[in-house]
Amino acid sequence: MGRKNEESEVQIINNSSGTSRLKNESLELYSEFLEDDSETDKIQSVYSASKIEISAYLIFEKHFKKIPNKLIISGIQASKMYEYLITNHADHIVRHYKIEKTKPWRNCIDKYSMCVFDTEELIDLNSDTFVYYYAKEILFQTSQLIELSKTFQFTEEKKNNIHLLVKKMNQLDFSPYPIKHFDIDIASQYNDDFYAFNHANLEFLNSDNSGLVLLYGKPGTGKTSYLRYLIDSLDVKILYIPSGMSQSLADPIFISLLEDNEGSILIIEDAEETIMSRDSGGNNLAVSTLLNLTDGLLADVLNLKIICTFNTDIQNLDKALLRPGRLRAKYEFKELSPEKAQLILDKQGLDKKITGPMTLAQLYNPEQTESVFSSTRNAIGF
Repeated sequence: MGRKNEESEVQIINNSSGTSRLKNESLELYSEFLEDDSETDKIQSVYSASKIEISAYLIFEKHFKKIPNKLIISGIQASKMYEYLITNHADHIVRHYKIEKTKPWRNCIDKYSMCVFDTEELIDLNSDTFVYYYAKEILFQTSQLIELSKTFQFTEEKKNNIHLLVKKMNQLDFSPYPIKHFDIDIASQYNDDFYAFNHANLEFLNSDNSGLVLLYGKPGTGKTSYLRYLIDSLDVKILYIPSGMSQSLADPIFISLLEDNEGSILIIEDAEETIMSRDSGGNNLAVSTLLNLTDGLLADVLNLKIICTFNTDIQNLDKALLRPGRLRAKYEFKELSPEKAQLILDKQGLDKKITGPMTLAQLYNPEQTESVFSSTRNAIGF
C-alpha cells in the first residue's frame, strides 16, 4: 500500500540490552578482543540466550567491561548511515563488520553491520534501524545522532509490511511482507457498538502501554477485515503469527526474536491453542508465555501489545488472561443487524431483501446464502 513518509522512531534506553543477528561463521571475528580463558568460552560468551544470535550488548560489555546505555533509531536507511560512519569516523573505528544473512526460502539476503569505536562506543545497524551503545557520549551525542538520522530517512513511498513468523531450516524468524491498502467503512461494516470499541482500542494501540486485546466471534463476522484495517491505520511495526503457528510461543527461541521488536504489535490469529484454559488442555508453556508478555516481567521489558483472534466462547479462555490490567480491550464480532446488512446489500445494487441478521461473509457472497434473502423486495404503492 502507499504509505506516508515517516519520522524516524527514536528510543533511548539507559543500561539496557539489545541484539544483532549474525551468521554463526562470524563468531570467530570477535574472539581476539574477548578475554575469557578458552576460545570456546570466548565464542559462547557473546551468544544471546537463543544460541543462534550474537548480542551487541554482550560484545560491548566484553570489549569495554561496562554496561552500556542504548539509543534506538528506526525508519532510516541504515546502509547509508553505515557508509557515513566509515567515511567520516574511520580513525576511531577499531572493528567494523558487514554481515550477510541468507534466506534462500525468500530468495533474499539480509545485511547487518557493526562498528566498534575506540571511544567505548558501538553502533549496530540492520535494515531500517541502528542502535547506538555507549558508556559516555564522546565521539557522538545522542542529540547529534537523532538529527543526523533525519538525513537518512526513507523518502520514497513505502508499502505497509507485516512481519510474518516463518520457520525454515529449523529456525524461527520474522520476515517482512507487503500488505495491500485496505479501505473499510467502520460505520457501515460493523454494528453500532463497534465505534466506541474501535476508538478505545486505537487509543491503547497507539499508547506506550503493554497488554492484550481479544477479538472473537463466529467465522465471517469481520475479525480478519478489522486486522487489515488496523495494519493499514497504525504506524508501528506489526508482527504476525499465522494460524497453526501459535504454539511457537512455547519455543524458547521465540522470546529472543522479540528482543529486536520492543514496542511492536503482535497479532496471533486463530489463537485457541495458545489461550485456552490450562485446566482444559491448553498449552501450559504457551499460555504462561502469553501471560508474561502481557502483564509480567517480559511485558515491562518488551512493551508489546498483543492481539488474539479466536472463534471459541470467551468462557473457554484461561481466566488469567481476562484479569484487569492485562486485558486492555475485547470485542465480540456478531452478525450485522438486518438494517445494517440491508444497507450493504443496497450498495451492491442487489435487488434482495434481508430477512435476518447476516455475517459480512454472507453479505459479500450472496450467491452462497440464499436462505437469508427473499428473492425480491415487497412492491411499494400497490
